[in-house]
Order: sequence, then structure tokens, then C-alpha cells
Amino acid sequence: GYLLYVGRLLEIKGVVHLLRAMPRVLARHPGIGLLVVGYGEREQALRAEVEQLGIGSAVCFAGRRSHAEVARSFRGCRLAVVPSIERADGRAEGMPTVVLEALASGVRVVATATGGIPDVLRHGENGWLCRDRDPADLAEKILCALDAPHDSPVTSSARETARRFAWPRVAERYAEVFERLLG
Repeated sequence: GYLLYVGRLLEIKGVVHLLRAMPRVLARHPGIGLLVVGYGEREQALRAEVEQLGIGSAVCFAGRRSHAEVARSFRGCRLAVVPSIERADGRAEGMPTVVLEALASGVRVVATATGGIPDVLRHGENGWLCRDRDPADLAEKILCALDAPHDSPVTSSARETARRFAWPRVAERYAEVFERLLG
């Protein structure tokens, strides 16, 4: 089994903190891997970090992948990790679409409580939230997610969240708002 990261390899995505969490995760789950899907300016630095941490055999950089390949990766993974950070100037990502894609795929999600993520992901309810820039806390939440039973209510709650945020439902809600406004 493997953990999945999907996104650009940029500083704000916080991938370095996920890499730094991996040794603790591997200590409890030595057979698990990490599949990093995406590309970006931080790739060489992240590859160097993997070497420095000595986790090269557990981490695969897959580069750019088609939407179909990403969908297959979601179906095959144990959980998706979204380690986004808040920048020094206080800016954070809005709502990474990967969170909704993972939830819609029925995949467990561990993410940082930054930007718009806590609007969708509620800790222990439909996913696991951790502090940003905190590899120890991230590792702990990954281990909680990995160790949760397969029939955990978190998984069914995650699918329900994804349905609520699915585009047809969002479009319906916009239509309802416009109808009320234009009445």
C-alpha cells in the first residue's frame, strides 16, 4: 500500500513536511510507500531531502500524470495526504481540489488545517487534520488514519462530504441562490 500526494511541487504545498514525517510512519508501517504525483520548482530539493532522510526506497516521484492515471492512483492508495502550509505572509491555499477528489474516491484524507481545508475536512469526522509545518503531528495523524478500522465512520462521512461538494450539487445551490435573488 502507499500514501498519495497529488499536486504541484511548490513550497506552499508543504511536501517537505510530508517527507520528514515518513520515517516515523515507516517505523510503524515499514511496507508502506509514498507516491508523489506532480511537478514543480521544488522537485530537486525534495529529491535531495528524500536522500538525506534515507527513505529513497519508499518514495516514488511519478511526475505529471493524466487525470485517469491520478484517478487510478486514488483507487490504489491507502490514504491521500495534503500537507499545505500557510506562508509567512499569512497566505494559504484556498481549497485544494485534491481534497474533494480524494473524498469522492472514498479515500481517507490527512491534511493540514490551513486555508479552506477545515471548511470541508473536520478532524475525526470525515478526515484527519494536523498542524502545518509539523512533521511529528502529520506523522501521528497519518498513523491514526492508517490504523482506523476499514468500516470507520470517517470513510462513509468522507463520501457524503464529497457528494455535498460535487459540482452538480454546487451548481444546484448556486441556482437556488440566484432564483431567490432574482425571484
